Amino acid sequence: MLLSTLYNRSYLFALFLFAIFLFIGISTYQDYGISWDETSQREIGLTSYRYIFEGDHTLDNYIERDHGVGFELPLIMIERALRLSDSREIYLMRHIVSHIFFLFGCLCAFFLAQRRFQRIWISCLAFLMLAMHPRLYAHSFFNSKDIPLLVMFMVSLLLWDMVLERKKTSWVLMLGVAVGYTMSIRLLGIVLVAGISFFLLLNAIQARFQKSTTKSTSPLHWLGILFIFLLTSSLSLYAFFPTLWAHPFHSIVACFESLSHFRWESNVWFQGVWILSFQLPASYLPVWIGITTPVLWLLLGCIGIGMVIVSAIFYPYQSWLNLDQQQTLLWLFCTLAPIVAVIVQHSVVYDDWRHVYFIYPSFIMLACLAIHRLSKKKLAPIIATYLCLQIGFLARHIISLHPFEQVYFNRLVSHDNEYLRYHYELEYWGTSCFQGLEYLIAHAPQREIKIAWGKDPLNNNVNMLQKQDRDRIQFVDEKDADYYVTFFRDHPEDYHYSNIFYEIKREGSTILRIYALH
Repeated sequence: MLLSTLYNRSYLFALFLFAIFLFIGISTYQDYGISWDETSQREIGLTSYRYIFEGDHTLDNYIERDHGVGFELPLIMIERALRLSDSREIYLMRHIVSHIFFLFGCLCAFFLAQRRFQRIWISCLAFLMLAMHPRLYAHSFFNSKDIPLLVMFMVSLLLWDMVLERKKTSWVLMLGVAVGYTMSIRLLGIVLVAGISFFLLLNAIQARFQKSTTKSTSPLHWLGILFIFLLTSSLSLYAFFPTLWAHPFHSIVACFESLSHFRWESNVWFQGVWILSFQLPASYLPVWIGITTPVLWLLLGCIGIGMVIVSAIFYPYQSWLNLDQQQTLLWLFCTLAPIVAVIVQHSVVYDDWRHVYFIYPSFIMLACLAIHRLSKKKLAPIIATYLCLQIGFLARHIISLHPFEQVYFNRLVSHDNEYLRYHYELEYWGTSCFQGLEYLIAHAPQREIKIAWGKDPLNNNVNMLQKQDRDRIQFVDEKDADYYVTFFRDHPEDYHYSNIFYEIKREGSTILRIYALH
């Protein structure tokens, strides 16, 4: 069993890293505000919870019924089990639970790297490459859809490695449940179904033309694994996704159609130009990934991609039919296929590349593959030096950005004064509204603080204030307001107000500003 490996001394490093990051998370999770989508995500979970446990059929006609609730439902169950009623307590609970789940994904990255490369320093690096990506780190607290999906991709890749090694039904069942649960978070988990099914079918075809005396490598055995995997993942998806319960086939088709061309039609701020969300250039995702991923991780991941592609072309037998190499091909597929699909289908994506954060686990595995191979060419001291420098730089950068690590940009893009604000979506989810409201509570002389604002994040973050402070905040028309608050979403330019009462700057750009109107 995998758990038995925890007794191996090497895995103490993983537990040590987990403990450090858990301590940091527990110490800082109260610093993060409520993101734009958090209240709607919770409502999605509540609607399904009431459908299951209270007989409320609002879900039948709910506009967001195509959104998976695989992670939202457990959060609601925890909320109910702990009998949380105050909004601040509810969202703090959501933040720490989401972050711990993210750290579990980092553990899985360590385990998979250790299994594949058998080098403890590369395994530790896999953990850190995931845990210390600044944007993902911040999102791990307040993004309860994209980060859980990422985690389950990591879990599924680990279980797939176990299936390839042991070929036992128990591991296939666990893989099927994991992949089904992944799809119940977001249906994009279908990427795993496609990739895994392809290689299981390929192995069955290969076994058909090879004489083998072992049952575990026969065509029927591989086909049996494929059948169990598809059945288990389908049943798990059905079990974890209440939208499918009444009319499973019709509902699943409708969900896929809806999400492949999502109903969000608006402008996206990209490279200093407003672009319609359904007319984004093919460069949108590659550019965002390129300028928001730590440069060394980006370089190593691209090298790993190149290595796997070259092997697949020039050494096809070893790459496509060798079980060890099939793992790296699945990593390649999970990294590139979603990006290609978005570009080809002109799918709606926005808010940097968060819709495809789930490609990052396979990307860092490819980066670890590159490190593993390059370090065998007497480059280990040089690589280790640059890796240590990158980790040290990231640690300093994360500390300086806290608690707004989500606005991280690497040095491939300018950090000149206000350049990022004028060219890219920056603090698009508005978590900084929490800090802005806290500042007003502490420094505004008025007992009743009248604010001109109508967007959800500011309204939401009132619920993160202490109970005694919430009543001080009032939202009024601009003519009656004392303050105007903005995080520059949909309006990256400066406003015409002249009196700046408070502002927060990161990466050389202002991410939140409060104007005093009188």
